[in-house]
Amino acid sequence: EYNIQYANSSLRDEFGLVEGRKCFTYFHKREEVCPWCQNPKVFEGETVRWEWQSEQNQRIYDLIDTPLESPDGTVWKLEIFRDITERKLMEEALRKNERSLAKAQNVTKVGHYEWDLTGNTISWSDELYRIFGVDKATHTSTVENFAEFVHPDDLHMISPESVAKTISVENH
Repeated sequence: EYNIQYANSSLRDEFGLVEGRKCFTYFHKREEVCPWCQNPKVFEGETVRWEWQSEQNQRIYDLIDTPLESPDGTVWKLEIFRDITERKLMEEALRKNERSLAKAQNVTKVGHYEWDLTGNTISWSDELYRIFGVDKATHTSTVENFAEFVHPDDLHMISPESVAKTISVENH
């Protein structure tokens, strides 16, 4: 029936006292059930994870809604809130920086690659694919494939061991 049985102090600090309000009124200032409400799924036994941005405080939450059955057979919903606002802002800033980098590389005709030494994988920027004339859809970026584009005199410098030594020397 959309009644809130309990709200911890952190939730009350963010949204105020429950005072017998329904969840759609408490969280969303609505007079009726929210069209995005996850309760039907939860009361059918499904655990649902979703994100929600509060219009009240502009925070973004990762929500986990899970059904709980009481000893008398009544099904309740436990909802766990986790504030992910900072993470979302950082992700958006990262996407913006990646778009800026891609534009700058395109204008200057410079590409880059990232080498994950732990997994021994290489990922190329879109501009690097263009520079080498390689189709991104069909080319698999591996250390071995990358070696095809390295001058033979420089091949000794692209082994994980040589890179690790270079990093070790540069950090000292």
